[in-house]
Amino acid sequence: MLFMLRTTPPYNGDVAKRRGDGMSKTIGDRIKTLRKQRGLTQTDLAKGIFDRTYISRIESDRIIPPLETLRLVADRLEVSILEIIGDGDMDVEHLRQGRYALHEGLRIGSVAKVQYAWELLIEGPWCDDLLQAALFLVRNEGYRADVVTIVRRTLGHYDQTAAGVPPWELMIQLGNAYLHLRQWSYAIEAYQEVLRNHPPAETRVRAVNNVATAYLRAGQSEIARRLFEMILRDPEKKSTRLLGQCHHSLGTSYYIIGHIQEARHHTTQSLALYQSVDLTKWHEAYQNLGILLAAGGQYDEAETKITRALGFYQEHYHLASMASAYEDLSRIALTRKQFSQALSNCEKGLELPVDQSNPIMWANLLQLKSQILPLLGAHSGDLAVAAEILRQLI
Repeated sequence: MLFMLRTTPPYNGDVAKRRGDGMSKTIGDRIKTLRKQRGLTQTDLAKGIFDRTYISRIESDRIIPPLETLRLVADRLEVSILEIIGDGDMDVEHLRQGRYALHEGLRIGSVAKVQYAWELLIEGPWCDDLLQAALFLVRNEGYRADVVTIVRRTLGHYDQTAAGVPPWELMIQLGNAYLHLRQWSYAIEAYQEVLRNHPPAETRVRAVNNVATAYLRAGQSEIARRLFEMILRDPEKKSTRLLGQCHHSLGTSYYIIGHIQEARHHTTQSLALYQSVDLTKWHEAYQNLGILLAAGGQYDEAETKITRALGFYQEHYHLASMASAYEDLSRIALTRKQFSQALSNCEKGLELPVDQSNPIMWANLLQLKSQILPLLGAHSGDLAVAAEILRQLI
């Protein structure tokens, strides 16, 4: 199981008895008691940090100070912050500050502030604000290692008795993170965990689509094909974008299996669906159609389509897609024995800045260059070995 339910620790009455300090329940009373036990005045406690009247307002419970302030006070009093804030009060304080920071972070679109809010909220009980913060971070920061850790910790914090409905979207995002990191088996397990929890119909279809995508990227094209076709047969209403993705992926699956006609049919279907909802995906499918035409020997038409897709990628600075298009153009030129053109396209791709989100494209281009150079009478040296090592590292 990927997700562990968080349980509330039992109340330890012995700890409270052992304290035996007679402290009152409010934060202000605790600070006042600890200060007097140490023979300090409010001026002593505030010296060099706050104004005396600020300490007075805290002790009289006219304000609830932020955690940073309480940590400074605890340091001055030489006690743990838990001596000032009881466990229950800590949860309330984290929740109050976390919600305020989240509201401000979302209002101004600040990733740093939302992450700070998440760090506060993760210390308290499960709440929807914690889920909202985690989703904001993954959508705005992508699948960096630290964001993936945030997603996993948030799901590990999930308490079904408190939250009720499982956080489907975050569970899917965890799978997407593993997919992005090319950890296919973990991605499949994450999506299957969603399915095991009996999600709503729309979420179920999305999860199956993502499972199929993971199988396709893992090289299990026949399993992927069956899953994509199952989605198309599913009576549940599907979005135009999802239908486009299914046909697009089916086109890729059939191409890998070797059924070119079926691949062209589904790719053409995806173009019609993407046209009104996603121009980037439309150009990716258009590029795929070019590859399928090349597979049928229609090289001129294939180059025209891939070049058009390349122009769109250049306009929008989609580096990995640009590298992919240059690779396809290079392979077509290589098939046509236009070795100089093949090398030119390959080198144009290698001159692009490496897209850290998909570096495998550059390893592919290096490997392709090592195949072209000997055909031009040049020595490829250890380029092929280097390219393969790079692929393995990625």
